[in-house]
Amino acid sequence: MSALYDLFENPPIENGEKQSLHARIVSKGTVDKEEFLDRVHKFTGISRSLLTGAMEAFSNEARDLLAEGWTVEMGNFGFLTTSLQCPPVNDKKEVRSTSVKMKNIHLRASHSFKKEVSDKMRLQRGESPIRPKKNSIPCRQFI
Repeated sequence: MSALYDLFENPPIENGEKQSLHARIVSKGTVDKEEFLDRVHKFTGISRSLLTGAMEAFSNEARDLLAEGWTVEMGNFGFLTTSLQCPPVNDKKEVRSTSVKMKNIHLRASHSFKKEVSDKMRLQRGESPIRPKKNSIPCRQFI
């Protein structure tokens, strides 16, 4: 089966000149935790309860390590890291620790995982079920 993509206009630049198009995956939806565990169970034969416990243990340990400032390698997937945010300042002395907050958690996929996904992916042109309004920047999630 193929992954569907659609083409979208890039936002206009300052002079209003029309921009080129870019491709974006049209999501088929989300595979939830239960479905994911069922699929792994059927493929590997590992008991579903063992997989559920392992997934919970991975999640808990990754959470604790990230909260302590570690980068976490998730096997062939890649690395989990955190990013921070703080108010803009010109001098280090202007920043207090209470004003620095966690912004996000990032998965930096490993080279081998990206290559495996790329080798397996077959793309087919499709239409997004949601089209942006004329003269607007597309900023939405696919259903």
